[in-house]
Amino acid sequence: MATPGRIGPNTATDCTRWRSLFHPVLASPREKLGNDFGGAESIDQYLARIARRFSEPDSPFHKVVHKVLSRQLDGAKYQCLPHEKLIKVMAAYCRAPSFLARYLPLGDRAVRLAWEHGERRPEVIEPGLAALERAIIEHTDRSNQTFQQRVEQFLDFAVELAERGDYRSTDAENEDRYSPKSWSAAV
Repeated sequence: MATPGRIGPNTATDCTRWRSLFHPVLASPREKLGNDFGGAESIDQYLARIARRFSEPDSPFHKVVHKVLSRQLDGAKYQCLPHEKLIKVMAAYCRAPSFLARYLPLGDRAVRLAWEHGERRPEVIEPGLAALERAIIEHTDRSNQTFQQRVEQFLDFAVELAERGDYRSTDAENEDRYSPKSWSAAV
């Protein structure tokens, strides 16, 4: 039986169920990579390593994700939305195994070399940076949609909700409204 509030398997039965949920997600990179994905690590460990590269604030991969997502929010129709918070949420999705499996060219050896932990040489990481930007902007998944199209649909929905509630804010206003300091003032 799973422990409440814990994500992941606790028993052998839970582990089997957990793997069955992620099998379709991990099947795509397994098809792209075969057995050539970094030695003794498993595919989920390999994807976790890539995700860590995307989450390091000083990483060029992190910067590309933020640059591409920021450009998408530049339009006038998205000015009512809290840009920084949305970028953080969308960037977090770019680190998810489902994003990595669907959109990244994991089968390209030059790209895989760029994602090696600690690699910083520009001539090695450039193919990975270009592939990441193309993955967000151009690559379609099985539903024939790009990640950028999915983000646009999400942002349009967020604007619709904001307009329906006639609620427009800035990141600073949200910080003030949802900070613990303001809660104590309201009590």
